[in-house]
Amino acid sequence: MLQCPHSEFLKSNFPEALYIDLLKPDIQRKYQARPETIIEVVEANPDRELLIVDEIQKVPELLSAIHSLIEANFNQALKFGLLPIVYLADDPASTLETYIALYIQEEVQHTETISLNFISGAPVVELK
Repeated sequence: MLQCPHSEFLKSNFPEALYIDLLKPDIQRKYQARPETIIEVVEANPDRELLIVDEIQKVPELLSAIHSLIEANFNQALKFGLLPIVYLADDPASTLETYIALYIQEEVQHTETISLNFISGAPVVELK
């Protein structure tokens, strides 16, 4: 099968991507028959952070399925934020809770240090 220059560019510059090539007739038929298959494929490959669908115009129904994936990620980002340690965690809620507890603990310790320095007459302003 003759590869388009953009296909080769994508494959060589994004080797870690989950790549779906709709130029292959069997792959195209698979996604035409069940566009929601793309959701299953993406969810089965959580280590792949990038999805490339080459020649998506051949199966426009895939756009709705991909839209639902984007919405799910958007909703997760709204709920838990975009800190990589939280966003990519297996349990974002628990990770966020732990992160917040540690952050607050460090802030309280820092504030206590500043307060003690102020009370003892030590310089309050730290230059970094």
